[in-house]
Amino acid sequence: MPIRVDSFGGACNGSVQTFVRKVETFCKFECRDMDAQADQTEIHDILVWTLADNLKDNAREWSDSLPQSMSTKWEALKPAILDKYQAREDPDRFMEICLRLEKLSQGERTVDEYLQEAQKLYDFCQVSISREHLDTRA
Repeated sequence: MPIRVDSFGGACNGSVQTFVRKVETFCKFECRDMDAQADQTEIHDILVWTLADNLKDNAREWSDSLPQSMSTKWEALKPAILDKYQAREDPDRFMEICLRLEKLSQGERTVDEYLQEAQKLYDFCQVSISREHLDTRA
């Protein structure tokens, strides 16, 4: 039975890891008969082509918008797609952090501890907002 790679449309539900793993498995299967000394560049080209060929919808648009230096190199493309579609896996997490920041009080903590916690929560919110902003531009 041949290995099949299901198309990936850009869901942020953790399926990107499964998708990338299937692409890698498919390529290992397809390249199994290649010479042991096969050029790694050729194998990486097959990985990039297989991944790109199985993208659809939002993921296809995102991939098409990448600079060529990123979209043609497996070493750059793999972490980029994992970061892009894992970053928003849990949309409720952002709301939870923002609510914690809103309800934060010093309580029994020292001023330094309170400010450190507030800064950590604020930084998380800023990173999430920046990613969201970048996601809408991409």
